[in-house]
Amino acid sequence: ALYVSPEVMANFSGAPYDGCAADVWSCGVVLFTMLFGRHPYLRPEDEALPPQQQVCMLQRVAAGEGGTGTA
Repeated sequence: ALYVSPEVMANFSGAPYDGCAADVWSCGVVLFTMLFGRHPYLRPEDEALPPQQQVCMLQRVAAGEGGTGTA
């Protein structure tokens, strides 16, 4: 779930989406994680709430907001 693209995450109706674009988005997240050692949408304050950490991050992804902090 940490690397899923917003269009796939929000696709509750089963409507078709561009799989190639979704894969490119996911590859970008993986590349960012490999380069900087953290998820691009993970914020330092999310670590204070471990059970809700993934939910906060997924909400940020769906809203198109990036994470903050140093790389």
